[in-house]
Amino acid sequence: MAEIFVVETRGVGKPDYTREVSSGQVRPGILLKYNQQLVEFVYAAQDLVIPSPFVPWMKGLIPHGGTHTAIANPTVMTDAVAAFGVNALIGMIIYNLTDKSQGIVVSNTANTVTVVALAGGTLNTWTTGDAYVFGAHLIDLSTGIPAPYTILAGYSLSLIEQRLNFNQDVEGWIFVDGLLIARPAGASNGSMIYQGEIAYFSTLLLDPTAAAPHLIDYQIINRGLADMGGGITLTTILEAIGTPPFPTEKDTKCPKCGQINRVGVMVTRVKCSRCGNTYILFVRPYPAMPKGD
Repeated sequence: MAEIFVVETRGVGKPDYTREVSSGQVRPGILLKYNQQLVEFVYAAQDLVIPSPFVPWMKGLIPHGGTHTAIANPTVMTDAVAAFGVNALIGMIIYNLTDKSQGIVVSNTANTVTVVALAGGTLNTWTTGDAYVFGAHLIDLSTGIPAPYTILAGYSLSLIEQRLNFNQDVEGWIFVDGLLIARPAGASNGSMIYQGEIAYFSTLLLDPTAAAPHLIDYQIINRGLADMGGGITLTTILEAIGTPPFPTEKDTKCPKCGQINRVGVMVTRVKCSRCGNTYILFVRPYPAMPKGD
């Protein structure tokens, strides 16, 4: 005769999964906590006939570097042998490798590139013979807004995965509050890289209690000998540390006219309030999706 005994019961009813989400619903191998969400930064450099007005992260090829051939100028780089598409470089970053400075391109001709100002260097000007290269800020997949990305006090951001594939030598840099902190991406000509469960960078390494806001910037640079095509995705986890819930609205940027449009966090198709263009975004995966828009 089998022994009869009492088994202690520790719960009644079905398990409570409100603080968890299936890893298959977000990314394989990634299980988000209730106070976390994914934030993905992307850039796709393609040989486009015209820039896409519908997907903000689809851009033209990133040109290769060269040399400033004119006299000294604080804002205009001239390369007599260049053949840029007119105004095709607007929004890209141009780096003065000799001076260690950089600026955002506001206009360009076939052989000149204009910035409002160079910053971060010694002279912050173009001098004859200065070497230059081009790069770009990565773009928030859910808003279409390029980095820098602001992390509010009470939140942390941790890089957990990177995927990149370019046809030229490429470098990737992470800046925090204007200081170069890490170099997560780097590949030689035509190499494809995938790294999961990486820990190159977390704001918690600099601010363990998330006591202060931080400005995060992700940049990629063409270090090859030809125009660069390909793409990169950086997956990060944004975590709330003793803060109110995540916001229910987000600011998005129209890729056609640049207008900032505020919409609900779950909206994926936005009609621009200025030009009427409809553009596409992704939503950030939440542990529990908010209801409605």
